[in-house]
Amino acid sequence: MQQINLYQPIFRKQKPPMSAAQLLLGAGLLAGLLLGVSAIRFWQNLELQQQLQQARKQHAAVQARLAEVRQRFPAPQKDPKLAEQIKQLRQEINTKQQVLRILSGKSFGNTEGFVAQLTGLARQRIKGMWLTGMKIRAGGTQLDMQGNALRPELLPRYLQRLSNEPVFHGTAFDSFIMTRREQPPRWVEFALRSVDEKTEGR
Repeated sequence: MQQINLYQPIFRKQKPPMSAAQLLLGAGLLAGLLLGVSAIRFWQNLELQQQLQQARKQHAAVQARLAEVRQRFPAPQKDPKLAEQIKQLRQEINTKQQVLRILSGKSFGNTEGFVAQLTGLARQRIKGMWLTGMKIRAGGTQLDMQGNALRPELLPRYLQRLSNEPVFHGTAFDSFIMTRREQPPRWVEFALRSVDEKTEGR
């Protein structure tokens, strides 16, 4: 049996070869496309560089302004002396308030003699506090005293204990002064004066 091949090369559709002009045109178009993309990226990078430089300048200006402000207005520093003075004033105010509460409570009263008062004063001694002067008037019903204390809070404690003495029950004071020494030793000086019934009734 004989086979006959009817598909001969002469029957194939032949593509005409590309001419040199076409090849050159294609290469030119590709090069132009690549050149355009490169140019776009170049301008984008250039714009980003300019924005970065501008941001750096603004940052440097802000830092310089901040340094100038810090130099002209330094942060306030705590004054330890001022803090100590505030602490002392608060202690003195607290002490005076406690003394006023005790004195307004009518805890002190009349006595029946000087010996009983002196005994009561001696019995209620507090370490760090001492009397520098005392006057008993009106037959023992009125008492003036001056003294010193190493700490202001000792005074209300002393008065509270003194009010528990029966001999001082009902004694009232109309004058109370407390000051702190400016020169060492920096203890507190105080003075108490009883109500004068003669002057009070006027």
